[in-house]
Amino acid sequence: MQAQLKPKVDERIELTSIINRLAGHWEYSSNDFSSYVEDVDKYFAAFKDHPVITFMKKLRNERGVSFDAIPSIATRLNPAPLLTPRFDFIKSEIDSRWTQEDAEKFSTLLQQFYAETNCKKFFQAHKEMYRIAEKRMAKMLSKINFKWYKEFFGEQPDGKFNLIISLLNGGSNYNSTVMLPSGKEDLFAIIGTWKTDKKGLPVYDESFLSTVIHEFGHSYSNRIVLANMDKLLQSGDKIYPDVKDDLHKVGYGSSKTMLLNQYYGHV
Repeated sequence: MQAQLKPKVDERIELTSIINRLAGHWEYSSNDFSSYVEDVDKYFAAFKDHPVITFMKKLRNERGVSFDAIPSIATRLNPAPLLTPRFDFIKSEIDSRWTQEDAEKFSTLLQQFYAETNCKKFFQAHKEMYRIAEKRMAKMLSKINFKWYKEFFGEQPDGKFNLIISLLNGGSNYNSTVMLPSGKEDLFAIIGTWKTDKKGLPVYDESFLSTVIHEFGHSYSNRIVLANMDKLLQSGDKIYPDVKDDLHKVGYGSSKTMLLNQYYGHV
């Protein structure tokens, strides 16, 4: 896995994070990377009432679309400026909080937002910042023995691993697995940014190691949990009522979500 990993800032993740920040959703409202946050807030201030923002608020209130449901949809879209579905949403095993109709409408509204706000201009203006973040994350990744995963779990997922840097999400980190029509998978670890240096540029030091290891671990552990979900739910359904108040705070709305995410203090 290690040779394949070239961390990158992905416009799909940045864009959907920006939209949820504009919608006021707290998990996308971190101010840890202050200089970047200021640029985002200033550039997009006039678009807080855009139809895609209103739609995201509606989806959150009615269907709980939040937290990892956002990168779940972003990774199923073609790169900007297209932002069209890569393939049928349902066949790619989309998160259950999304319906096919809502996902398709979101994609259409997202395309409109990208064009009407001239997002390309914003991303181009921050290209050098993105390059620095990618370079610094790559250096940190060199300290991880990725061969351990296969040695520990006994198998290797059939797909491509991707490490995405999220500059806007602070300490919120996510995993997304996209089933491709070929039967292979696109596996994503999406890592937030919660440290900066004296120049205000992102820092990825050893404090990020456990988070990266955890998020990539989902690509291995989730398939085991899903294969045994019926058995695990017997205990999960008993445990969940005692911890649901705390887990709701990080978007874990069911015992199944709790089992899949193996909560350990980060999203």
